[in-house]
Amino acid sequence: RFHGGFEKAHRLDPLSNGRGVRQFKIALLQRLERENDPTLKGRVEQSDVVEIKNFYQQYYKMYIQALQNAADKAERDQLTKAYQTAAVLFEVLKAVNQTISETHNHVDPDSSIMRCPKIHAAYHALRDTKGLPWPKDHEKNADADLLEWLQAMFGFQKDNVSNQREHLILLIASMHIRQISKHEQHPKLDDHVLDTTMKKLFKNYKRWCKHLGRKTSLWLPTIQQEVQQRKLLYMGLYLLIWGEAANLRFMPECLCYLFHHVWSIPKR
Repeated sequence: RFHGGFEKAHRLDPLSNGRGVRQFKIALLQRLERENDPTLKGRVEQSDVVEIKNFYQQYYKMYIQALQNAADKAERDQLTKAYQTAAVLFEVLKAVNQTISETHNHVDPDSSIMRCPKIHAAYHALRDTKGLPWPKDHEKNADADLLEWLQAMFGFQKDNVSNQREHLILLIASMHIRQISKHEQHPKLDDHVLDTTMKKLFKNYKRWCKHLGRKTSLWLPTIQQEVQQRKLLYMGLYLLIWGEAANLRFMPECLCYLFHHVWSIPKR
């Protein structure tokens, strides 16, 4: 629905000259970002999925969030039990989702939504796999991108890769459309846009590193042509870890720990 709305709006006013059109497109991109969570697929078609998901979210807010700063032993014991219950609820939600046919839309390079210059710029930047060492036993696709390379190196699930590819493209495009002039019909991916997106995505990770007195793993190569690729790899890796983290995504320090150490695996 939201893909269709964005495509129609862009087809009618590709330069966003009309009053409110630019804001409307940004709102649609932001909604597409929120719709990207893989646990949400099929929710508009299956009421049982909606009920379970809503109950799961309410349970998390009422019990886990409320007890996260628990001080005494009794409250910590309650928090442990709450995590166990949440894990069961999450498994039920996944089991129900498996019975539903895939309804989530992925970014198709041939679709009309790709005519939006900001989305095309993000999509094109992800296709830059130059210089990356592929595993010998991996059959590289003709349209391989950075997310596929991360999948080949770390073994992420195919559906998660598809979801996070769209997530990252829409995240960057949303930031791009706010910061780059609407008169630029074919802009390249701007470095400032990438930096702003990274700052937003890694804010908690940097805070975690500072708290532990550690340097971040976000070091950049000295060769300027490789900098953009590395930034996209960092963001893609973080989203892929998040996509398969299950209940760990509700424990930000665990996500930070995983990201901090996973990047060093290919170097071993």
